[in-house]
Amino acid sequence: MIHSVLPAISVHPSSSLEPSDPFSAPFIIVNNGSFSIYDVKISFPVNYLKTAKQSGEADVTLTDSDLIVDGANEIKSHASLTTFLAFNRIFGEMGKLEKSDIELTIKYRPKFIPHVFKKSFNFYSHQASDGTVTWLPY
Repeated sequence: MIHSVLPAISVHPSSSLEPSDPFSAPFIIVNNGSFSIYDVKISFPVNYLKTAKQSGEADVTLTDSDLIVDGANEIKSHASLTTFLAFNRIFGEMGKLEKSDIELTIKYRPKFIPHVFKKSFNFYSHQASDGTVTWLPY
């Protein structure tokens, strides 16, 4: 019975809107629970991110950074929220992604429980033979 009132959150990375830019990939956050969740805060803690230096671009390496990128007052039961990695918006063009290890962390408050919950999902970048980069869960 208690499992039916607890939130059930899932995250699914989607294909990049621009195949050459993995930072344009949307992440779909789904509330699979029976009740709405509130005060949703979404951040992307960066465990490691390295880009290759291109002509005229700076080489970027981030470690242990926490970027709060999105949020919502409410995600209704069986509804979703789409969010994006905001690295290009924050840092400008970052060059070609070489390697990354990121988290998507969600903080939220369930309807009947006055406690803030935190759930993290880990992803790493994978480069296909055609050069497109996708995000895969650990």
